[in-house]
Amino acid sequence: MKRNSGFTILALSVFLLNLSMGLHTSVFNNYAAQELNLHPEELGILESFRETPGLLIAFISAFLGFLSKQYIAMLSFILASIGFSFYSKVSNLSGLIYAGVTWSLGIHLWMTLSPIFTLSFAEGGERGRRLGQINSITAFSSLTAMVLVFLTGNFIPFRKYYLIAGILPIIGAFLVLKVPYKSRVDVDPPSLVFKKDYMLYYVLNFLEGSRRQVFATFALFVLTRVYGVPIRHITLLLIINGIANILVAPRAGKLIDRVGERIVLLLSYTGALLIFIGYATTRSVTVLSILYCLDNIMINFSLALTTYIDRISILGDLSPNISMGVTVNHIAAVLMPLVGGILWERFGYQTMFMLGALIVLISIFFANKIKPREESITV
Repeated sequence: MKRNSGFTILALSVFLLNLSMGLHTSVFNNYAAQELNLHPEELGILESFRETPGLLIAFISAFLGFLSKQYIAMLSFILASIGFSFYSKVSNLSGLIYAGVTWSLGIHLWMTLSPIFTLSFAEGGERGRRLGQINSITAFSSLTAMVLVFLTGNFIPFRKYYLIAGILPIIGAFLVLKVPYKSRVDVDPPSLVFKKDYMLYYVLNFLEGSRRQVFATFALFVLTRVYGVPIRHITLLLIINGIANILVAPRAGKLIDRVGERIVLLLSYTGALLIFIGYATTRSVTVLSILYCLDNIMINFSLALTTYIDRISILGDLSPNISMGVTVNHIAAVLMPLVGGILWERFGYQTMFMLGALIVLISIFFANKIKPREESITV
């Protein structure tokens, strides 16, 4: 199979999975706050359980190492399908947890595989460009889902969206089996890797998981629960984000290829710092909405962490390093929703966004330690 055809199949698989994820993202906050009446502490508990597969993903990936990457990818799509379908039936927190953990396991398995598949199609200095292309497709599929919800949200029940979200990954599961994969710098099966040489990558992933989880878990929930923002407003924000991601993601990848990971991360973290401070101090729904969209743009530049580990990994370490990076990221992802929910209940939601600002400051310190390309190990 030609490389371009293989990349097209990968892109279509990514589109279907993220179309499903986009439907979930579009309706979940309103579904949780307005139909299930979830409280901030309960949301924190749910998100902590939901992120647990990410915490264990390095070990799960190693356990599944006897399977080919295509079959692990197929399994990840099927788990996502089951989990989203279950969301259409739940009525309480325990049901949300069971369903959330199921689809989360599928998504997190795919998170370790997507960069590996994508980088196998990269040649020479185009790692960032290929990753940016896949991110653009992810953004376009999410945008498609958000437009659908925006147009139909007033007359389609929340649960119907989850039935649709459960069907789409099944189609993707059969497509992803046909994606050609040939190991480039990693070998099958993956093993666990935790080496001192990669410690900076692990630390930056931990911090990335911490600050991202604060925003991902609570930013929209603040708008829906505190300010009563309706679903059309939320989906409009997500549509704006989707359009922005389509435009920014490929350019972010090219910028990383051109100027390197250190500069890109320092610039994006500086922007994130201002966004967190703004979210903690403003009471304007309009300003909060703008800040939410700006944070979404900044996340595109976290691609630099993937190109960084690809650049410094020695033969055989890339795949397990990405798995370990996801695991380290999710140590924070499991803890931060609990901490954030407690801080919200005790001191107000502003406190957890100030904590996020502190985390970003620490990230700036460590990102500054990334060595320029000529000083790094080349493979």
